Amino acid sequence: MATGIRVGLTYGVKKASELGALEDITSFAQRIEASGFSTLWMPSEFSWDAMMALAAASKATHRIELGSAALPIFSRHPVALAQEALSLSLLCDGRFTLGVGLSHKMIIEEIMGLSYDRPAAHMQEYLAVLGPLLQREPNRYSGEFYQVSVDLSVPGEGRVPLVVSASGEQMLAHAGTYAAGVLTWLTGIRSFRSHVMPCLMRSVEESGLEKPRVIVGLPILITDRGAEARDAIDANYGLQGLMPSHRAMLDREGVERISDIALVGSEDEVEGRLMAFAEAGMTEFNGSIAELDDESLERTFDFLASRF
Repeated sequence: MATGIRVGLTYGVKKASELGALEDITSFAQRIEASGFSTLWMPSEFSWDAMMALAAASKATHRIELGSAALPIFSRHPVALAQEALSLSLLCDGRFTLGVGLSHKMIIEEIMGLSYDRPAAHMQEYLAVLGPLLQREPNRYSGEFYQVSVDLSVPGEGRVPLVVSASGEQMLAHAGTYAAGVLTWLTGIRSFRSHVMPCLMRSVEESGLEKPRVIVGLPILITDRGAEARDAIDANYGLQGLMPSHRAMLDREGVERISDIALVGSEDEVEGRLMAFAEAGMTEFNGSIAELDDESLERTFDFLASRF
C-alpha cells in the first residue's frame, strides 16, 4: 500500500564496536537503494566516521539520499563541517543531507573533554554560521561562541540540505528557524503530537519555512515474538534512555522503557502506529531495525520496502 511517507533506514543496530566492515556498509546501501528506500542514515558512533562511510556508500549507489543522523556539533567547527558537507555533496551528485545535533553532556564532557555549556545557545550560533555556508553564501558572523569571516570555494553549485536532531523546545525552535527540518529519535506519538509538532510549527511559521521535513526515528521490528523483541530492544538501546534528553521525552510520554515506544508487532499493528505519526505531521520515517532473529529482520525490511 503506497502511503506517500518516505522511508529510510539507519545503518547498524549493534554497539559501535561491532558496526562492521566497509563492505557491509556499501552492501547495505546498495540493497536498500535497490529495494526502493529513500534514505540511508548513518549514525555518529565511536566507530566509522559517518561522513567517510557515506562517501564510500555514495560510490556504490546512484539514487538514494545519504544522510548523517546526526553529527555532534561540538567536535567539528562549523566552517570545517561546511567544507566536508559541500565536498561530500559534490562527490555524490547532490544526494547528501547533513543532520546535526548536540549529542549528550556525558559524551561531550566526559569522553571528549569539551565544554557542553549552554548547548541550545551554542547550537543557535553554530547553525547561524553553518547554514549560509551550506547555501554557498559568504558569512561574516560575530557571536559569543563563533567569530568567522569566510567565503568557501568548494567546487560545484549544489546546496546541502540541513536538518537538526531535536526534542527540547529551544532545539525544535532552532530546527524550524535555521534548517530544512527536524530529526527526532526515541519520541513517542503522544509527545510528538503535543510537544514536537507545536514547537516546531511555531518557529516554522515565524521563519517562513514552507514545508519542513519531519523525520521520525524509532527502533522497529515486525515479529510475533513481542516480549522477546522488547527485551532485545532494551538491551540494544537501553543506555540511550539514561541520557537526559531522551529520558525527558520518555517521561513526557509516560513510559519507562525505550521498548514502550518502539514499533513492535505485526505488520498491521506497526502500520497503524506509523500512520498515526503521519497524520500528526511526520513526513519521513527513519527506521532502526532491531536485532532478534534473521526472520524478523527480513520481515521488517520487506514490510517497510513494500508497504511504504
